[in-house]
Amino acid sequence: MILDGRILSNLIADELRTQATGQNIGLAIVLVGEDPSSIKYVNAKQKRALDIGIDCKVLQLPAELSEAEVMQFINMLNNNNNTHGMMVQLPLPGHICAQTIMRAINPLKDVDGLNPASNFIPATVRGIEKLLEHYLYGPHFDLQGDSAVVIGRSEIVGKPAAKMLLDHNATVTICHSKTPDLMRFTAHADILISATGITGLIQPDHIKPGAVIIDAGTIGDVAPECYAKASAYTPVPGGVGPMTIISLLENTIRAHLKQK
Repeated sequence: MILDGRILSNLIADELRTQATGQNIGLAIVLVGEDPSSIKYVNAKQKRALDIGIDCKVLQLPAELSEAEVMQFINMLNNNNNTHGMMVQLPLPGHICAQTIMRAINPLKDVDGLNPASNFIPATVRGIEKLLEHYLYGPHFDLQGDSAVVIGRSEIVGKPAAKMLLDHNATVTICHSKTPDLMRFTAHADILISATGITGLIQPDHIKPGAVIIDAGTIGDVAPECYAKASAYTPVPGGVGPMTIISLLENTIRAHLKQK
């Protein structure tokens, strides 16, 4: 089974469009620098937001700004009553500490869920959860007895994805790109989530027959040859990416409701 994020995100978009009508919901996206991949992703987020009826503004800042100068813009958005949700597109230039910036975002407005105090699950992880719920397990699903492996230890995907699986009662192992003999862990996984950004890291020998594969890599951590062994998988593109965007916008509508 293909866990198609485009189809599911379109279904959710229809619901969000109804919720957003007439609400004057504001989303701000901060983009520091001119990384082509980041610009492309931000444009996709803005386009989807406007289509749903969310007023999405992109604040593009020069890459040479200092961390303190970027913080000034974050504080401005924190105090702007017309901005109900906000996010900072990663990666940031090397001289700016992402954790410092994320921790500065008002938890009520942190719709990407990257501040540890945020009111929201990180958008990518929420998107993965919704894929599993919609296509495979139903609402309030229980993974008791299932073995899950998460490859990646980032604060954005890896660690919160492991927590999400634990919350659904899976037995979870966290690996990463430097784990020796990765196959020793992945070959027994009923559910495999990979989020390393290393193209083709996961090969068919890594996959347990019948496993569920969630590829959260930007270009694709999982070699396409793995799909034949899986019971279900997310394509790249068209799997996790669209669900990250729609979950971000769902969080924005929720943030607006909390601030009313």
